[in-house]
Amino acid sequence: KMFAKGAKKISMSGISTVNINAKTNTGIPVMYMTATISPSENRFDTNGSVQNQELYNLHYEEVEKDYSEFRKWVKEERDRLSDELKGE
Repeated sequence: KMFAKGAKKISMSGISTVNINAKTNTGIPVMYMTATISPSENRFDTNGSVQNQELYNLHYEEVEKDYSEFRKWVKEERDRLSDELKGE
């Protein structure tokens, strides 16, 4: 007998940009970031995809800081969802 089992997963995304125009709040995308959270498994996966290698090389520290902050945000959300499942 076969049984299909499902699981709830949550997707999150972010963009690291440079040369932001203060008036329009726009910039050039350097890295797209995605994450998938699996609350029932208490885990998450993140991915960063560089869109502009030249700007990434020029702004490496800022872009990696953005990616680190994105991962922190994802982890906080994973922890919050896991606590909700536990009823805390």
